[in-house]
Amino acid sequence: MKFLVFLGLIGFAICQDRIDQLFSLADANKDGSIQKAELVAVFLAYDEDSDGRVTETEFVDNWVAGTGSSQEAAKALFDLTDAAGAVADGAITRDNVDAVFVAFDADGSGEVSPAEFRAKWTEITGSLAATSTQVQARIQQLFNLVDKNGNGIMSQGEYFQLLTGFDDNKDNEVTQAEFLAHWPGTNGAQVFAAAAAEDGKITREDLQRIYNQYDGNGDGKVTREEFAAAWLKIVRENPAILG
Repeated sequence: MKFLVFLGLIGFAICQDRIDQLFSLADANKDGSIQKAELVAVFLAYDEDSDGRVTETEFVDNWVAGTGSSQEAAKALFDLTDAAGAVADGAITRDNVDAVFVAFDADGSGEVSPAEFRAKWTEITGSLAATSTQVQARIQQLFNLVDKNGNGIMSQGEYFQLLTGFDDNKDNEVTQAEFLAHWPGTNGAQVFAAAAAEDGKITREDLQRIYNQYDGNGDGKVTREEFAAAWLKIVRENPAILG
């Protein structure tokens, strides 16, 4: 699976530090765990008219303001929370929050530990990312970067050419230093580690293994649909490493 991550790490998931900040926000008494009453209090704080129901507007506006999340991510989280429990009625109620707490409390102890919180948030952010229009657009952008002739197929030749520009000394191997000199953004070391073999270099053999992972039906070419499917699998399973 690590070879799939090569083409770029797309940004949506909440990083580990951010998850810990959210845990601290919910852990009102700072005892290192979240009780159901504390989680209920977090959602009730969004109930501006005190009617026992948090509407989409109440939740999204307050979540964006309080966490710096995007409107799209906040809306997706609202929908996910509203769907928890017995009734999805366009508002978050105590029933929904109770169901959310049960989902986080993996061991059924009656409190949510930091490890349980991180694990569930990682799962949630992966799920939300996979349905995000922002992520979908980024996947298409990455595909178009490689599909030079625009025919909707990422050929092996096109894929291999992508890395040619990284091989400064033209020895058919790309070192981390060469890679980082050309990779845009701050997550180059992560991308390189995902693609490189144990010798710390990216070779033609490494590229072939990566390409084979994208080629879902093994016909020697990667369609736009195969590329998107591979990337959505990465997003769902590895949201914590997305940059």
